[in-house]
Amino acid sequence: MSKTKTKKTNNETYTISRNTIKASGQPGRKPSRLGNTMRMLNIGDGFMYPYTSKAATFNIRRAARSYGLEMTTKRTEKGVFAVRCA
Repeated sequence: MSKTKTKKTNNETYTISRNTIKASGQPGRKPSRLGNTMRMLNIGDGFMYPYTSKAATFNIRRAARSYGLEMTTKRTEKGVFAVRCA
């Protein structure tokens, strides 16, 4: 008998709002919930990141840089709303 290895993946994402504005992976690491969300974004899509600290905005911008995305963010009472611009 041979043992087969199974790879567990994390498929959690934040809710994506499609077309909020109108506009014309790296292997080796298990993606986070934020990373999964970033990979699924199209231009004009946005999502609410449920943390309100200054670090939350930094986390979004760092994740966007790692995927080569340009994001705009706005802090609200419920968290940080982020929209992909390019």
